Amino acid sequence: MEDLSTRALCSVSDVKGYVGVELADTSYDELLKRLINAATDEILRVTDRDFTLEDAGTRTFGVGDCRLGNDQIRIHDAATVTAVTVKTETGDTRLTDMSYVEKLPRSRRSYEPITALRFREVCRLGDSDYVEVTGTFG
Repeated sequence: MEDLSTRALCSVSDVKGYVGVELADTSYDELLKRLINAATDEILRVTDRDFTLEDAGTRTFGVGDCRLGNDQIRIHDAATVTAVTVKTETGDTRLTDMSYVEKLPRSRRSYEPITALRFREVCRLGDSDYVEVTGTFG
């Protein structure tokens, strides 16, 4: 018995309503869950986007893996960013001051995510550094 993923982009009821299956008919529920989970996984993989809002937490990004330019890293989709810490590969903290961090894109609608961070001149990012980002993702 498969559970619907917490990242599922729709529900079994959504699909039943769309194709005209009665909600009370549960004979296809397991198949629908598998198909929804598979479609969700593929959409997230192809788009490299997060569409479901998660609780606030901290994600870690390796600079070498996420670098967009000398002073930028991609952080996927964040609704909010409340704290940023840059650390060396040995765990030493290099930066915690948000005034040196710019959220990108600068101009975005209320529903558009923060997809990258730009670091001001004072903090040169090394490929072996990593960035801890606290916020709400999705």
